[in-house]
Amino acid sequence: MAIIVILNKKNRNEKEELTLEKFKERFKFELEIAIENFIVSENKKIEYLPKCMKKEKDASDFYFDLRWNFNHYSSSEWFIERIK
Repeated sequence: MAIIVILNKKNRNEKEELTLEKFKERFKFELEIAIENFIVSENKKIEYLPKCMKKEKDASDFYFDLRWNFNHYSSSEWFIERIK
């Protein structure tokens, strides 16, 4: 079971460890925004790819690299420090 370590962006003193299920519950709104932003951003890139590489992105692609995508596509007060 993956443990997600999150830090508060403002003070970096608040640190929590959550399971993936708890993380999804707590950051439901931020995840929805991040996934939506990820899909829009990635699908804009499709027109520049060769035909054989074109694939519409979806939420499963977002979770492939959860840490980077959440940290860059959400506007949360928290960020993922690491996933153990």
